Amino acid sequence: MVSGDSVGFSSGDATFDTKNVGTNKTVTLNGVTLTGTGNANYSYSASTTDASVITAKTLTASITASNKTYNGNTTAAPTFTITGGLVGMETVTATGTATFDSKDVGTGKTVT
Repeated sequence: MVSGDSVGFSSGDATFDTKNVGTNKTVTLNGVTLTGTGNANYSYSASTTDASVITAKTLTASITASNKTYNGNTTAAPTFTITGGLVGMETVTATGTATFDSKDVGTGKTVT
């Protein structure tokens, strides 16, 4: 810039190509212009896209298992519940297996 000129950029916005998690996501810059005294005396050349990352959001989940009658194994019947972290109206289901800490009768058994 020439001494005495004050040139900057207006604030614009940027948008990702999709809302989904991924790497090398295209981000497009929109609505940026030169501002300040003497801005008409300058032009700029800048990339309007960038490759960025959207990382996965952490969900909070809980597991519960029904009581059972002794049957000689540690198999549990789990229920998984997503308790936090969802965005908007998105839904997530969880499935898996679970086991009691031992096959023996008892209360307060840990289920993994």
